[in-house]
Amino acid sequence: MCIEIRLHNNIKEKNKATGMKDLFLFFTPLGLTTLLITVTHSLFNAGLARLSNPEVLISAFSVAKSLHHMLQSPILMLRQTFTALVDHKQNYYRVRNFIMIVGIAAFFLYGLIAYSGISTIVFKDIMSIKGETLNAAVLILKILVPFPLLILLREFCQGVAIKFKSTPLVTVSTTMRLVFVFFFVLFITRIKITPDSAKGGIMFLGAAAVEAIILFLFIKLVIGNIPGSLDNSIGSCAGKASGVLKYKTIFLFYIPLMATSYISTFSMPVINMGLARMDNPEVAISSFSVAWHLAIIIFGPLLIFHQVPINFTGEKELLLIKKFAVILGIFFVIIMASVSFSPLGYNIIRNLIKTPENISIFAAQLLKIFTPFPLLMIIKEYYWGMLIRNRLTRYVGIGTATNVITLTITVFLVSLLELPNPALPGALSIVAGSLAEAGYLFFITRKVNLHNLSSNNQ
Repeated sequence: MCIEIRLHNNIKEKNKATGMKDLFLFFTPLGLTTLLITVTHSLFNAGLARLSNPEVLISAFSVAKSLHHMLQSPILMLRQTFTALVDHKQNYYRVRNFIMIVGIAAFFLYGLIAYSGISTIVFKDIMSIKGETLNAAVLILKILVPFPLLILLREFCQGVAIKFKSTPLVTVSTTMRLVFVFFFVLFITRIKITPDSAKGGIMFLGAAAVEAIILFLFIKLVIGNIPGSLDNSIGSCAGKASGVLKYKTIFLFYIPLMATSYISTFSMPVINMGLARMDNPEVAISSFSVAWHLAIIIFGPLLIFHQVPINFTGEKELLLIKKFAVILGIFFVIIMASVSFSPLGYNIIRNLIKTPENISIFAAQLLKIFTPFPLLMIIKEYYWGMLIRNRLTRYVGIGTATNVITLTITVFLVSLLELPNPALPGALSIVAGSLAEAGYLFFITRKVNLHNLSSNNQ
């Protein structure tokens, strides 16, 4: 008989029933982590705005990050790969080796593009960036070359913490990242040893280093010997039941997730291309950007919910997870409605973010369209978790492709209309894409009889 052990305190518990409190305590630190990361990215621009020539520096940082996100996207699904596939010591070593190979390959690809001149070609010839902005963007990307290795360490350690249900460790490390960025911004004008054009890259790289290293140290301190702790946690019979993974199996599981991460990076560029077709493209793009970033701050914590169904696998737990998902979805819809349908949304945009009045009015209108979005997001995240946990990741990739295709068609069709709010195509396309993805995932999970499959795997 397998005995389950709580790893962070090594207390043995048999057949302990999971309650709503357990789901809340597991999810809340992860949700807070997503929120803290969003706040951190807002601080980056706040820091660059304090320097001379902020328009150039902020633009260069944004341009560099757009290519950066595409280059690091293969690494961002390694955490899900770890939590879904690691169930005993042998599979831990297999997955760890695979993760290291992917991370090192991403690092060398990043370095090749940054230092070979390819990045200059992309920025100059494809993105039409010129002058000081081009030079600063190229410099920032060169500074960020070690970033894939740091994110590799972070994703691996986050996977470990989540697997052992020690999610507060993730929040603590992200909080330290926020503290680092806060003090960097506070003293950014006093840092004289580097040019202003490099400070955005140094700040971003330093934030990743602080987060990854602190989380690594906490993992060593709290969990210690990971392979040994895994066998103690899951039991000696778990390894016999699940078998040892082949690298081909890990690769086939991971590839659709990598494609998912990569495909999703096209959403914002496509929306910006669509909004650029409007009569007043600058106002359209700015209004959408302001509204979307505020909305993400509000319901961004839901982006990590897929880890709940991945890590709570009992048949009775599934019913509890569904209830928890409904509660979270309704809760965030209420928050969105409270902001969107009251003067609060406009006041935040106009007086706190300090956007011009016309952009504030348009952005506040978009928030109302985003109000039901948390329900679509929680549906997607729930089915993502279920599919990943059952190793059906190809459907996750197809769902994301469905989202982006629907989004692309919608934004270009709606942009042909004469609209009172020029940013409406962006908001409507986001909702349409998410609705299509949620519908596809709902359909496909019924087709493969996913819930019965999960029960049979217990």
